[in-house]
Amino acid sequence: MSSAAGGWPGRRGRCAAPLNGPHAGELRDCRIEFWGEARGQADVLEPLADGVRFLANLETYLKEQYGPCLSAYENDLGGRVVVMGYAPWMFIHSGAKRTQLLNLADWITRDRLPVRISETVPLVPFVRLSEDRRQGPVVLLNASTDWLEEATLEVRAPAGVPVGLVTGGGREPWDVSPSAKGFTVRVEEVPPWTTEVLLLGE
Repeated sequence: MSSAAGGWPGRRGRCAAPLNGPHAGELRDCRIEFWGEARGQADVLEPLADGVRFLANLETYLKEQYGPCLSAYENDLGGRVVVMGYAPWMFIHSGAKRTQLLNLADWITRDRLPVRISETVPLVPFVRLSEDRRQGPVVLLNASTDWLEEATLEVRAPAGVPVGLVTGGGREPWDVSPSAKGFTVRVEEVPPWTTEVLLLGE
């Protein structure tokens, strides 16, 4: 089992609750002893420098605590690194873990993820934007056998960039709302295993 740390009483580390968002204290059943190539292996992390922040702890099904298994660190030069002591990508099935991993990716890139999807939905973004993020497509795949009712995308692009939905008849202008890091777009009623394409720029 792994839990999102609200704080682990490590000798030289400190907690990283902001990167866990509102999910500090939640448990996720990793089941690394059953699936894939992990072969039941997980490592407890020991910080080697001051300022290491812990984001998750390992514990057994009997709630026995082993120690931290996910850490974040920024060195004096501004380099950022995340270390995971277990297989975090397999069988996620957890909105809390999804949020945590997105927050980590945003933290490492300094809020440069091109697109973030707010809801925990099986919508997969494929993004190809110009360097100034004023032109390019955002392809959204509904990787599910169910209709996707709605989803909110935060696009990290300059405000005022025109956005259109690509349709069989061409391009339909799409409404956007400004956000702190770009703008948000709502998509609705995406059929199973199909794509919607948003096109940025003229």
